Amino acid sequence: RSDDPVERADACHRLAMDTDVPQNVVKALRDCLDDESVQVRQLAIEALGQVDPDLDGLVIHLQRAIDDPDATVRVAAAITSLRIDPQLPAAREPVLAAIRERHPQLIRALGELGPSVSWAAPAVRELVTDPEPQIRELAKLTLSRIQDDAP
Repeated sequence: RSDDPVERADACHRLAMDTDVPQNVVKALRDCLDDESVQVRQLAIEALGQVDPDLDGLVIHLQRAIDDPDATVRVAAAITSLRIDPQLPAAREPVLAAIRERHPQLIRALGELGPSVSWAAPAVRELVTDPEPQIRELAKLTLSRIQDDAP
């Protein structure tokens, strides 16, 4: 374990690219969920979503990360949780909060998940009239992917 948060973040990022990660590395990534660096926590979540074979165990760790004080970490945990189970009850409120906060990464991820997250459509629909053109267009695109009758 390095004292440098940039090195720790880089290690998490590289591990996310590996397809055959030993269990001790998965454990180290899970330990990174408590790192003091926001970037390390976020990248650890993203890496675990790619490499952790114990999805039930991962969901427990992600539920804790969904309550992280940093919005970037909360959004990463919510997206990863939804990729495991789009109907996960623990992810719904953080996802809806992130939509209200207009997080483009999360809105885009919802579109990638398609109709399995149609429960988020009412919150996304509110962004169709957002003052920011990028958010408006992203909301329209996401709606077209998560529901059949999008405007």
